[in-house]
Amino acid sequence: RISNQGIRGGSSSHLKMTIGNALIVPRTLQASQDDTSGATITYDMIAISTNGTASPIAIAENQSLTGSPTVDEAYTLGEVKLNNVDLTYAQSVTVDFGISETVIRNNGLPFPIFAAIMTRRPSIRITTNDMDWVHAIGASDIARVAGTVKSNDTRVQFRQVTQGGVPSASFMTLTMNEGRMS
Repeated sequence: RISNQGIRGGSSSHLKMTIGNALIVPRTLQASQDDTSGATITYDMIAISTNGTASPIAIAENQSLTGSPTVDEAYTLGEVKLNNVDLTYAQSVTVDFGISETVIRNNGLPFPIFAAIMTRRPSIRITTNDMDWVHAIGASDIARVAGTVKSNDTRVQFRQVTQGGVPSASFMTLTMNEGRMS
């Protein structure tokens, strides 16, 4: 609970929700150049009931806050390569994990009793503001960039930001091994 003027409510004024069993699905990972808040990842949590009648979410009122949230790691946009050709001036990258799930209820009961991943069709959207890049790589290199993704030659890096906001030499790298580029 937040009080008027944006101050956290006192002890015993908050709600606590507990989920005993769930499927957590990553949806998107997004980073933009010069975004000081860092990369963001979104998840969906599909709560599962033990029997279809018991709510999978237990809600407790009049709770006190515990602990202090901290940020241990932050990332920003790093190097982008398309079929081993540097994409300079990449401004943002959005990774859609493309996960579709199935959620099953039974006997007309209100809560799901089963959830599973059915398919994965990931996609990556890259935004750049430098159309000169296409011209600069030359006609002979266009075939290396458009069309089929070559194994390990197409990758997006997320650069870790250290305490104080200075980009470090540490990266997380997503590598595309097969696919179609357009």
